Amino acid sequence: FSKKKGDDDHAINLEEGKTYRFRIERTEKNADEEEYFVASDIHGGEHLLNVRYYGHYGFAIGDTFRGRVIRYGAGKRKTIEPENPWYRPGEIIEVTLAGMTPLGTEEGFMAEVFDSFGFSHNIFLEAPPVSSTLRCRILKMRKGRPVFEVLT
Repeated sequence: FSKKKGDDDHAINLEEGKTYRFRIERTEKNADEEEYFVASDIHGGEHLLNVRYYGHYGFAIGDTFRGRVIRYGAGKRKTIEPENPWYRPGEIIEVTLAGMTPLGTEEGFMAEVFDSFGFSHNIFLEAPPVSSTLRCRILKMRKGRPVFEVLT
């Protein structure tokens, strides 16, 4: 989530769908001891990025990054999705199947796959694949992770 004292929607001065430059100012913990990066925007507003989702980006205090203003759903607050250093929406990448588990609903499988960057991902498959290599399109980024569409 984002924060700026006195604002109900903390990214109020930032336009949804646009990309802006942000700067990592510090890290802090919330009441539950969860750690966040505090990033400032061009208007001085501060936004919290959960280290759990973005720690692997390698952010350090003083770093700048480009981030897009998004909403995860209707009625939700605007938030910042930093540009991922490895993935871009629309790109097509190949992943290697590492394992598969049938879903209890018998409506498909949850597959664990690895990409060329060494990251593992879970993707839904309707049926077992013919090959151990799958081509996927990156639909979008969500909380620092790519959302894949398996191509046939």
